[in-house]
Amino acid sequence: MADTLLLVGRFASPHVRRVAITLRLLGREFDHLPLSPLAGLEPIKPWNPVGRVPVLRTEEGERLVESGAIIDFLMETYGQQRALIDPSGTRRREALQLVAWANTALEKTTYAGYERIKRPEDKQHPPVRDALLEQAATALAQMESMIGTIPAPASDDDLTLDLLTAAVAYEFVGRFQPDVMGLRPLPVLRRLSEACEALPSFSSCLPER
Repeated sequence: MADTLLLVGRFASPHVRRVAITLRLLGREFDHLPLSPLAGLEPIKPWNPVGRVPVLRTEEGERLVESGAIIDFLMETYGQQRALIDPSGTRRREALQLVAWANTALEKTTYAGYERIKRPEDKQHPPVRDALLEQAATALAQMESMIGTIPAPASDDDLTLDLLTAAVAYEFVGRFQPDVMGLRPLPVLRRLSEACEALPSFSSCLPER
């Protein structure tokens, strides 16, 4: 049995960061092991045999993978006093759709980045990268439309799973593939990101540079 929760992965990963922010919102202390697949998979494989992050070691010693599954566990186990998403109904479906669009933006942005940094220059195919960036921009535009007039959170108490995921995704896309930000106007997402990044839950889990 482990004594404390342990989160494996660097906050530079949006998937790790949203788990860390969720832990903060639920008031859970955790240890942090900042491993990155970009630095090599072998140190991560003892925690996840495919070398992916995040991984959460629970207080019982169980190892959980994939941010959505980890957050579901955290909300079920520690979320009795703080619901981050409605239990059912239209608002829950809308929130999960916003999370899905955010994950799409993250996925396409990551693939576009890998096309640039992992392939030899003579093997890169710019139309593939351009198509991925366009998909990421379209996903962000869908998020922009869905958030609409929802007020930006003024405190950690106002954060919900969908809004924190949207803000984490916006920050990552702008940092990892800034070209995407010029493809669509995103004033709502920008305001959401600025408000969230000023909150303690976000500022305590800043992406490593």
